[in-house]
Amino acid sequence: MDDVNALIDALIGQAPELTNTSHSSEATADGQQGQIFRHQALLALTEHPDLSLRQQAAEMLAEHQTALSLAALQRLSADPAPEVRLPAVSSLSHFSDDASVLPVLLERLQDSDYLVRSTAAEALGNRPQLPPQALEALIGVLTDKNAVVRATAAEALGAQNAFLASPALEDRLLDSDQWVRFSAAESLHQIAPEEEIWPLLMDANSKDTTARLNAIQALGKLLDRRAIPALVRMLKDAPELTPEVLKTLQQFHDPLVIPALVETALFTELAHLREQALLDAQQLSLNKTLQALSDWLDSDNRHYAQRAIEVLHHLPTEDCHPILLKALEHSDSWVRTVALLSLSGRKVAAPADRLKNLLSAAQPQDLQTAALEQLMRYHPDQSIQEMATFAQAEADWQRLSVASHLHYLPEHILDQSCESFQTLLHDSSSDVREAAMMSIGKMPYANCLPFLIQGTADEDSWVRQAAVAGLEQHLDPQATENLLTCLAEDSDFLVRARAAEALGKHISQASWQGLNQALTDDKPSVRVQAARSLFQLHQQGLPAELSQFQTLLQDSDRNVLITVLEQLRRTPQQGLQQALQGHLSARDPQIAAAAQQAYSAIS
Repeated sequence: MDDVNALIDALIGQAPELTNTSHSSEATADGQQGQIFRHQALLALTEHPDLSLRQQAAEMLAEHQTALSLAALQRLSADPAPEVRLPAVSSLSHFSDDASVLPVLLERLQDSDYLVRSTAAEALGNRPQLPPQALEALIGVLTDKNAVVRATAAEALGAQNAFLASPALEDRLLDSDQWVRFSAAESLHQIAPEEEIWPLLMDANSKDTTARLNAIQALGKLLDRRAIPALVRMLKDAPELTPEVLKTLQQFHDPLVIPALVETALFTELAHLREQALLDAQQLSLNKTLQALSDWLDSDNRHYAQRAIEVLHHLPTEDCHPILLKALEHSDSWVRTVALLSLSGRKVAAPADRLKNLLSAAQPQDLQTAALEQLMRYHPDQSIQEMATFAQAEADWQRLSVASHLHYLPEHILDQSCESFQTLLHDSSSDVREAAMMSIGKMPYANCLPFLIQGTADEDSWVRQAAVAGLEQHLDPQATENLLTCLAEDSDFLVRARAAEALGKHISQASWQGLNQALTDDKPSVRVQAARSLFQLHQQGLPAELSQFQTLLQDSDRNVLITVLEQLRRTPQQGLQQALQGHLSARDPQIAAAAQQAYSAIS
C-alpha cells in the first residue's frame, strides 16, 4: 500500500492542477479521506494527455471496486493507445460480478491489438458461467490470425467447461502453432476429463521430446480416430517425429490417413520415408491414393502439382493413365511434359487432337518433341503435315525430333512422306541426317533400301555408319554389294568395321570373298569384325579351307588373335593342333588361356 501511495503521490506531483496544499494536508490527516482523494486523483488522471499516466491509472483502478472506477475503465478500454487499452481490459477482469463488463470484453475481442484481444479472451474465461452468445464469440476467436489469441481463447473455453466448443477445439488440434494445439487438448480434457485421448494429445504437443514420442506410441495403441488429424499435423511440423508418426498411423488401417501419407510422400526430404508413406497409402487404398495425388495436381501451387506428377510418373499402375491424360491440359508446361513422357513410357496413346495442341510454337521444346513422337507413333496418318512442318523448320531440334522418330511410321507413309525423308537426308546438320538414317535403318521395309544406299555416300562418317547398320537387315543383293563397297573403299575404318559386321548376315560367296580380303585391312578393329563374320558365315554352311584359319592364327594383333581363338573354341576345326601349340606358351596369359580352350575343344 505504501508503494501504491507513493506512486499516487508521484502521479499527483506530475499533475498539480488536481490538488491544493490545504486539501492535501487534510487528506493526509484523515486516511479515509486520503483514499478518496487518491481515487479521485486516479480518475482525473484517466483523462490526462500523457499516455503513461493514463496507463498507470488504468492499472491501479483495479484496486478500487467502485462504479466510478468501472466507468473510467470502460472508457479507457476504448482509448486510442493499445498501451492503455491493455491494462484497462486487464483491470476490468476484477469486476467479475458486474454485467456491464461483459459487452466491453466482447467488444475488445475484436481489438486491433492482439495482446488486447488475448487479454479480453482470458478475462472472459475467468468470469462466471458465460451466456451462449459470449461462448460463441470466444469460439469465433479460435480462428484469430494470431496464435497467442487462439491459444488464450482455447484455454478460456476450457475454463468455462464449454461443451459446445468441443468441435471447434478439435479443429484447433490441427493448428499450425504447437501452443494452440496443446491448449486445445488441455481444454478438451477439462471438458471431458474421462476421455483418455486428450492427455495424450497434450503430451504429443508438449515441448518434451520423450513425452511426445511416448504419447504418439500410446495413441497407436488407443486407436481413437480423433487422434488421426493431430498425428497428421505432426507429419507437417515435426520432421524429427515423422518415422514414429508414420508407424503409428499405419496401425489405424484407416483411409482417413491417406491424404497425409500422400503429402508426406510428396514433400518429406528423406527418400526412404517418402517411399514408405506412399507404400502405406497404396496398401490402404490405391484408388484413394491416386485421388489424393490428383487433388495435388489441381492445386494452385505449381510446385505441388510438379511433385504430384513426378510421383504419378513412377507409379506402375494402369489406374494412373486417366490422371496422366487429364494432366496434359494442366496450366504448367512441366507437368504436361512429364505426363506425356510417362504416357509414352507406358505405351499409352494420347488423343491426336490433344497432341497437336501441344505442338504449337508457344510450347516448350521438350513438350513439343514428346508430342511429335506420340503423334508419329500412334497416329501416323495424322502426322504427315506436322512431319513436313518440323522437317523444314529453322530450329535444329525440330528437324532432329522428326528425324529421330521416323521408325514409328508404317510402310505406306514412306511414299506419302518421301519429300520429308529427302529433306532430312539432305539436311545441313549431320546430327539430323544421322538421326534420320538410324530411324530408317530400323524399318524393315524394302522401300527403305534406296534411302540407306543413299546414306552410304554421305560426307559424314557417322551417317555412313548408321546407313551400313540399316543395310544389315536388308538381305538383298543390292544391299550386299553396297556393304562390300563400304568394306573395301570407305575412308573411315569404323564404317569398314561396321560393314564387316553386317556382312556376317549376308550369306553369299561375295560376302565370303570380301571379308577374306578385309583380313589384310590395316586396322585391327576391321580385321576383328571380318574374322567374326567369316566364322558366322562358316557356321551357316559356307566352306572354309584350313589355310584360312591358319592365316587368321598368324595375325599380329592381340585382339584379332583372341577373337579367332574364342571362335575356334566355339567352332572347333580339325588339323589346327600344330598352329595352336605355338600359342599355348604365349607370354600373354589371355592368349595362352584362349589357345588352351580352343586346343581342348579340338582334342
